[in-house]
Amino acid sequence: MSGLFSTAACAGCAEKTGTADVIISQSQTQDVCQTDEDAGLPTQTASSRMVKVYVCGEVESEGVYTLPEGSRVTDAIDAAGGAAQDADLRQLNLAETVQDAQKILVPSAAPQSGTGESGSVPQTDSRIDINRADAPALMTLPGIGEARAAAIIAYRNEHGPFAAAEDIMQVPGIKHSAYEKIRDRIKV
Repeated sequence: MSGLFSTAACAGCAEKTGTADVIISQSQTQDVCQTDEDAGLPTQTASSRMVKVYVCGEVESEGVYTLPEGSRVTDAIDAAGGAAQDADLRQLNLAETVQDAQKILVPSAAPQSGTGESGSVPQTDSRIDINRADAPALMTLPGIGEARAAAIIAYRNEHGPFAAAEDIMQVPGIKHSAYEKIRDRIKV
């Protein structure tokens, strides 16, 4: 494929006919699900929310792709023409659900020539992504209990992803003092 289109089985139609496909393209605004009319089943069109993701790194065709809400990282990589030969997909959670405005960086398996010391272990970012964390992950932050975690998720669902970590102060109940306690432990 050219990276502009990929196909995925439509769950609703696949149960009825076992043959329906949905074509996903960069400019698509709705899913069209067609059943087998020869089998006597009507054609069905269903609108769904779409998300845009930026897929880059070790893929055949980097770019911004529009996918149905609920798509997985593997679907986004497929939309980008698939993983390149040097891709290390083991570093990604291919089953993770993609979010609108997400950047998916497919890393290389090739050895990196760094300027660090020989044999040093690369630092991992252990900060919590406030745009993607669930309630239990948010509750690991100082001063964030069940109610504040629920408020963060509710705010995120209503207003979309946070543009910057400090935007968490727009959530009711999270003031500047609470933000100061968690600012070094969160990211977007």
